[in-house]
Amino acid sequence: MLILGTIQSFTNLNRFETPIKQIPNGFEFGNMKFTNPDDAIFYFSDTTATASRFVITGNSDAAIWPVANNPQTLYQYSIYENGIVTHFGNCTDNKFDKSKHAYLPELKEKYYQLYKTKYYDFYISKRFDNQISLYKNRMDSLDLFVDTFMNVMELKMPTFKIQCYIHNNQEEISIISSYFNDLCNGGTTYGRVNGKEIHSLRFGGSIEHETSHLIFDSQSNVHFSTFFSEGIRQYYDYITNPTHLSDGITTAHEFIDEDIKPVILGYDDFFQGNKYYQISGVFVKYLVDTWGLDKIKQFYRTDNIENGLEQIYSIKLDTFLVNYKEWLKKK
Repeated sequence: MLILGTIQSFTNLNRFETPIKQIPNGFEFGNMKFTNPDDAIFYFSDTTATASRFVITGNSDAAIWPVANNPQTLYQYSIYENGIVTHFGNCTDNKFDKSKHAYLPELKEKYYQLYKTKYYDFYISKRFDNQISLYKNRMDSLDLFVDTFMNVMELKMPTFKIQCYIHNNQEEISIISSYFNDLCNGGTTYGRVNGKEIHSLRFGGSIEHETSHLIFDSQSNVHFSTFFSEGIRQYYDYITNPTHLSDGITTAHEFIDEDIKPVILGYDDFFQGNKYYQISGVFVKYLVDTWGLDKIKQFYRTDNIENGLEQIYSIKLDTFLVNYKEWLKKK
């Protein structure tokens, strides 16, 4: 049984006999009350239940969006605050069990040490090499990257410190970033953005990449399409590194006859090696070269790709694709 909707939309959620209880202005779980508009929970009953229940609920539509689109299933429940998991764990006989409960902010405080720079608060795993001084130059250099990215992309300086967690291994990045599904399927996560947090496996190059997403999306639209989100980042690489641009143009020419509309709209998978990273960056460069950087920022703030293109550029997507190919042939 799938139970989906805001907590206020149920006449009586309690009749489903789950550990989630309706209370005025929110929900209660394990004697913890969650009444902020951004609070949400994902829960599924254990194998002893006579009828399985999958519950996605919260205090607003915006709160349940990240839960419904990316439910984490390694643990029976995950509680989200401001789009980030803060509590997770398992039940016993479908009842809250404190011994199986974890509070993520407490784990972060206990197992990570803080190093501050101008733009970042770095939280470094205590399991990491204790000689953090060896990495001081690397952390300080990331402030320079932020300054450069702001200048090139014509953005405002961040009004918040960037929370960047440096993890020692795959298990840490999966747990602390609450990307539990990677543990289920044996996958890997080298870096990702979670709300206003960056999570990196050691001091890899993904920190700059994820910082780009965090800053640009926080000033534009955090839920915009993968094609344009990655395209914006790739565009930055192209205009700061001519070799990368040359490689991107070569790849775009190689697939110039391919119909990329399904990938743009999210119907086909974007993540097929580096192919669509490079093509998306070339497409974004076409938009910026033709109409300027401010236009694509306006487009990025819209809620629908096809409507947004027509609203901001007064051109339909199919016409865009024809014009893009003509532009590409001249490169």
